[in-house]
Parts: sequence; structure tokens; C-alpha cells
Amino acid sequence: MRILLAALTIVVLSSLQARAGDANIVGAACWPAETNIASNGWVTTGGTVKNSASSTANQVFYCPITHPISAPSHVYLLYSSTENHADTYVKASYVKMNKGTGAITTVSTASSNSGTNNGTVQYVETTFSDTYDLSNYLYYVRVDLKARTTSQTVIFFQVTVW
Repeated sequence: MRILLAALTIVVLSSLQARAGDANIVGAACWPAETNIASNGWVTTGGTVKNSASSTANQVFYCPITHPISAPSHVYLLYSSTENHADTYVKASYVKMNKGTGAITTVSTASSNSGTNNGTVQYVETTFSDTYDLSNYLYYVRVDLKARTTSQTVIFFQVTVW
């Protein structure tokens, strides 16, 4: 199964076109929230992040956008989920934080709940419109992984913001 997932990932990733000004972030490059570290509810493997076999808790990761990008209008999420249920998901939220006030605003979210969930590598994409202002805001992606039962698996491969 792991070999099949790896092969599918390579096929999907090789079909993507790189665009100047994108932010491409693999799962293992994201930082776990403090509560994740204490719960030990996730594992990294081959550049991905997935729920551990014993965890049903929501796992949160913060993915920095480390360089200026072109004004984005899309969030593209590459994931795998073994269950089509509202409580089993991978979500990637494009977020901005006001430098002066610290106020956090979720601009757009791509969720596996709006895609195919059959245990194979899949993608979902969402579009949005927002003012991109590096002078007043910092930008990052928040990823949430949640499995309803320990028999379910959710995997975060990559998020692209463009």
C-alpha cells in the first residue's frame, strides 16, 4: 500500500506545473502545534504527515510561507483519506495575521471533505479573492488532520498557494 501511495504521489506531483510566485509546502516542512507534540498523535514519513494509529484528536500544523509570492487566489491540497465523513478530514487554510494587532483571519480553506476519500492520493482546490499586503500582514497555511476512528488514516502530502 505504501509503494502504491508513493507511486501515485509521484504521478500527481509530476503532473503539476510549477508557476513563478507559488508557495509549495510539503507536509513534513510544517510545524506541529504545541498540543500535537504533547499528544504524540501524528507521524511523518516520506515528507508527509499523517495521524498516528492510536489518535482521533485533531492534529494542527503551521506551514510558513517563507518568501514573497505573487498575489494568490488558489489553495491546492494534496491528501489521502480513507473515509468520507465530516469528522475525518485534511484541511488546509490560508491565513493572514495583522502585524500591528495580531488579528488572525482565515482567507480560504481547501478540505478533503469536498473531495474523494478512498485511501488514494487526491487533491482539492479552492479559489478566493483577497488583498495581498505584505506591509501589514504575515501569511501562512494551517493544516488540520482528523480521523474519526483509529481505523481511519488521513495523510497530508502538500499544499500549494498561488
